[in-house]
Parts: sequence; C-alpha cells; structure tokens
Amino acid sequence: MTVCVFAASSSKFENEYGRDASLLGALLAGAGISVVYGGGGIGLMNALANAVITNKGNITGVIPAFM
Repeated sequence: MTVCVFAASSSKFENEYGRDASLLGALLAGAGISVVYGGGGIGLMNALANAVITNKGNITGVIPAFM
C-alpha cells in the first residue's frame, strides 16, 4: 500500500504539527506503508520524510521539473 501526503514546505509551523508529521511518518513506516510526498527538505515534509527514513520505511519524493 502507498499513501501520498501533502504537507507544508515552510519552516514556519507550530511544533505540534511537526510532531504530528513525524508521528505519521513513523506510524506509516512501522505499518509497512510506502509514502509518496513532495520531496521537500524543510518544513512538515522534511519532518515526515525523516521519520519514515529513521523507521526504515520506503519513501519517494516527487519534485516537479520547474522547481
């Protein structure tokens, strides 16, 4: 199973949202669910991605060519 997650790439977010994005990433990875996300290295996308990677999950970042 694969889940696509849309999240903010801004570094300006409340700590609780970052914590929740990390928790979501850990839960998805732990359940063996692959994640597709926007490929951002900051903000909530980064929090999610780092949690998936830390928990040895499968994650794919998709970045449009114009970016």
